[in-house]
Amino acid sequence: MLRKAGAAARQMLANQKWAAARVAAEKGLQVYPYHEGLLKLRDSINTEAAKAYTARGVVHLAAGRLDDAAGAYHAALTYDAKYAPAKQGLANVYRQMGANMDQAGKHGVAVLYMHLAEQF
Repeated sequence: MLRKAGAAARQMLANQKWAAARVAAEKGLQVYPYHEGLLKLRDSINTEAAKAYTARGVVHLAAGRLDDAAGAYHAALTYDAKYAPAKQGLANVYRQMGANMDQAGKHGVAVLYMHLAEQF
């Protein structure tokens, strides 16, 4: 079970299938909750996924696709809630949404902006 879970997680990580990789590592950790190798593997999966989703957020933000950028940064934070570059990117998205909102007069987005900003 341990080898199978570890091998599956490593394969998924190599293929950039982070959600599946994390599930495979977690299955192994259910049986061996303190296995150092699986714990490190899970941390690697979370770090790589957070970096990749943050990179997607940067690309979307640069292209002006604010909703897509916000989604990518949120995805990054599901893998690593403390990943500072994702938090900073999300703050930039909200800042730009606020600037756009002032021009368009979209008050509903303002409420969403303030609510989300309070979470971080």
